[in-house]
Amino acid sequence: IYGVSEVFTNYREKGVLRRLKATPMPLTSFVSARVLVQLLVALVQAALVIAVGVLAFGVDIGGWSMVMPVVVLSLVGAASFITIGFFIASVSKNVEAAAALGQVVGTPMMFLSGIFFPMDNAPGWIQPVVRAMPLKYLADAMREVIIQGRSLWYVRWDILILVLVGAVFLALSVRFFRWE
Repeated sequence: IYGVSEVFTNYREKGVLRRLKATPMPLTSFVSARVLVQLLVALVQAALVIAVGVLAFGVDIGGWSMVMPVVVLSLVGAASFITIGFFIASVSKNVEAAAALGQVVGTPMMFLSGIFFPMDNAPGWIQPVVRAMPLKYLADAMREVIIQGRSLWYVRWDILILVLVGAVFLALSVRFFRWE
């Protein structure tokens, strides 16, 4: 969320997007390249987190058979959050606004999604907010796959929710995108 929103807002502020519009390269090629870079970064981050867990804390991820499901979940989750970042960039007037909006979206999501502490015993009034956090579905799916050894089919609803979040924010990003 943070990297995409701030970088694209910075590109707009500095006129990079306007200059790109004047070149023969389609904007879709530029955006696709940025998305691919962010997805690659997400895979590297996931690999590092898992490697630290395995090497430093003795976490058992179930062997190499879990690598592909983790890769799939990492890509789906990253794509979902990249689209949120694009939406923030689309509606932000400057980098400071993008950074602030990214924090407003990202920080509650981190604390209310259950990645730091379980939210099962949280008060009833906050449960709908917890269920609205896309990171909750990624964290739940990762736990089921890595810890419980479940298949991607088992977490299909979590994946579907992440895909839907990505589709909604992609549509909103396209709708509110500004070259300048």
